[in-house]
Amino acid sequence: MTWRWKDDKWDDIIMVSGGTGITPFYQLLHSLFSSNNTFNGRLTLLHSSRTLSELPPAQMMEFLSGLAERNPDKFKFRVFVDSMDGSSEIKPQLDLTCDRIGKSTLQDTLGLKGKISRWRNLFPSSIPLVSQERKVLVLVCGPEKMVNAIAGPYGRNYSQGKVAGILGELGLQSHQVWKL
Repeated sequence: MTWRWKDDKWDDIIMVSGGTGITPFYQLLHSLFSSNNTFNGRLTLLHSSRTLSELPPAQMMEFLSGLAERNPDKFKFRVFVDSMDGSSEIKPQLDLTCDRIGKSTLQDTLGLKGKISRWRNLFPSSIPLVSQERKVLVLVCGPEKMVNAIAGPYGRNYSQGKVAGILGELGLQSHQVWKL
């Protein structure tokens, strides 16, 4: 299956990547910000690596952090590492967190902080937390374990499968999540 870009289809696009999974998002962002596109929504890239030394190349990170600096209302870029490996080459403009991309981060990014009651956690319902009027798309690309934890496993033959994982817990539907 192929995911097709449409400028006016989404209000918010949240990209979650791990390791080399950042590559398609880098290409998308490079294309969007290098051309005259009509996309008026907000973009967020949450990238995770195991250690600082495993972050993408400096040129890529500088491009992405530069985009976030120049376009704060349109693009946000956050970087997560499982552990600081002693490297002292942290760029000051990098929004770096020593943690994994988890439920709290995704709730915050989706604007759901404070909207999930304790009762909802005890008795999950079929009522979506993200308003159906708000056109949100979450794209997930990275190692299989990360994709499973964030969006649920792929289906047979790498089809999309059902939405599960953290995004499933948050009530996102299959039309709002795409696993790359």
